[in-house]
Amino acid sequence: MATRTTLPEHSDECIQILRDNYAILNEQFQEFFHSILLELNFTITKM
Repeated sequence: MATRTTLPEHSDECIQILRDNYAILNEQFQEFFHSILLELNFTITKM
């Protein structure tokens, strides 16, 4: 079975799209995580 060493056409575009999506997800996750931490901090402070 022959192995293909060259990436298919448009792979650069695909990689760029994946990178962009990852950056967006990473940003959203950080915001989400930050809000949870703030919420926890607020709850602990109230106790």
